[in-house]
Amino acid sequence: MRPLFISILTLAFSACINQPKTTGYFVYKGEITGYSVEIVDSLFGSRKDWTRIVHLNDTNRCSWCGIAGHDHENDGLWDAIFWCGYPEVTNGCNAFTQSTRGGWVWQPCPSDDGKVEPFTDTEILEAQSLLYKAVHDVYVPENMVEDLETWKWNRKME
Repeated sequence: MRPLFISILTLAFSACINQPKTTGYFVYKGEITGYSVEIVDSLFGSRKDWTRIVHLNDTNRCSWCGIAGHDHENDGLWDAIFWCGYPEVTNGCNAFTQSTRGGWVWQPCPSDDGKVEPFTDTEILEAQSLLYKAVHDVYVPENMVEDLETWKWNRKME
């Protein structure tokens, strides 16, 4: 019984290892008022769903300050929202993740724990609105700057 179990595990493990790391990858860049936008769509390995990550870099603050949204199922709903450098530039990246019950769960940056209050429902809605506006305005073919082939080529040249 034990050798059969180990054989099955080995087979399953090797099947996972042999999956391609990336089967799809697209980057779109543009701007909305006050933010530079980068949208990354990717399809990894055996996953059936695309993952979309939207980065909004605040053009009026530090280079890493901004908002990011993660849509892991590519269903148009944000699974996680990150604020970096908010409310103060000295703060880290604080997050809200979508709970299984539909609400948002506050996850402070470890260095900000106890120092930064959870963002309000209004702030969460404002962040979502900015992320949706970025997708609406920037996620168009003419803003695509990189695909899987150019990504692979650029990495070879580094």
